[in-house]
Formats: sequence, structure tokens, C-alpha cells
Amino acid sequence: PTWPVKLMPETEQSPRQNPLVAALLSGKAPRPARLSAARGVLPILRTELLKILVVLARDADAEVRREAGGSLASFPDEEILALLSDRDAEAELLDHFGSDPTCRDTWREALIGNPATPTETLRKIAPGLTSDQIDLLLLNQTRLIASPDLLDLIASGTTPPTPLQRSRIDEIRRHFLGARPAPRPVIEPAADRQPQPQPL
Repeated sequence: PTWPVKLMPETEQSPRQNPLVAALLSGKAPRPARLSAARGVLPILRTELLKILVVLARDADAEVRREAGGSLASFPDEEILALLSDRDAEAELLDHFGSDPTCRDTWREALIGNPATPTETLRKIAPGLTSDQIDLLLLNQTRLIASPDLLDLIASGTTPPTPLQRSRIDEIRRHFLGARPAPRPVIEPAADRQPQPQPL
């Protein structure tokens, strides 16, 4: 059969009233239902469909994964941004988009600004942040104090921090994490040597 290319519009049915949604999210739905959902042709809420597609993108069935990936790629950017900015969004969903190698700048900015974003997701995106995105992350002082390794990832990322940003990194380390001593060279202990006998 010829499947529709466009995603189905959302319905008014609550996901709590839809056992199919629960089955799809739990991975227990039969293959025909998973494939239909992957193609975006089930009449369910689009916000729920996006969550389902993230789950199906890791399905054991290669065709389901391929169809889910295509449907995710066709989702309007504004709908994805709304979800990435949602403080009630599931950590698994936020991490999916943060782990995407093609993660867009707007997605990164939404993830940085969302307190629901897992720290591990921020660790994944921190090395590739732009200068403006570094500024956004440096504003999240609470997160940086709780996970100071993010400062190291920023400092060693593909975009070198500006002098002002580096000053801010040092300030956070000094005032909230304690001054870090400069690394000392590692000196191997000298091997014990027996005195050599002197020639007569």
C-alpha cells in the first residue's frame, strides 16, 4: 500500500485513554502498529507521536527504525523546539536530540536552557558549543557548580572560550569550587644507586 507522506494531525484523545500509545512507548505494540506509528499515520497527539518516534528510532526492526528516522527528520523545527524547551520533557527524549550528530544550534540552545536536560546530555554537547552557546551555559551557575567537569569540557572544546568567558570559568572555579593548583610535573623517583667502588 501507498503510505501517506505527511504526518497525521493530532486528535483530541488523551494519551492516558489510548492503550496503543502506552504500548508503543513501552515497546510492546505489535510490528504493524509500530510500523504505522513510525510512518506517522496513526491518529494520535503529535506531542505523543514525537515521543513514540524517539522510542521507535531504536527499535530492533530495521524498517521501523528507518521509517521512524525519516518521520523525525520531517517534524517541523518549531515543534521539536517546543518539546526541548518543555521542563516536563522526559530525559530520554531530550538526550535523543542532544546526542544527534546533526543537532542544530537552536536545539542546543533549548537544551542548555532547559533545567530538565540531563547533565550527561550537556556533557555530550559541551565540547561543540559555539561562543554564544558557551555564554548561555555559563549563565547556569547552579548546574556548573554541581557538575564542574562541564567547565573543563567548555575550556577544551572546539570553540576556544573568549578571554571574558575564560575569566568567568576561573571565577566559578575560584569562588565556588576552590582554587585549583597548577598541575605539577610528575617526577619519577630516582632509582637507588649503590656507590661504585673506586679504582685503586
